[in-house]
Amino acid sequence: MTEVILDIKAWGNNLGVRLPASIAREAHLIVDRRVRLSNEGSSYDRASA
Repeated sequence: MTEVILDIKAWGNNLGVRLPASIAREAHLIVDRRVRLSNEGSSYDRASA
């Protein structure tokens, strides 16, 4: 498991996070993949939709 601290930035009227390639690979994320985010306390986990 890899852990990084990222900054949330404004992206138009939304918020965006740029993921390092190593995190995206580990999470099996690809361009245009839809994901579901859920929170527990103050941490967020990625879950495939």
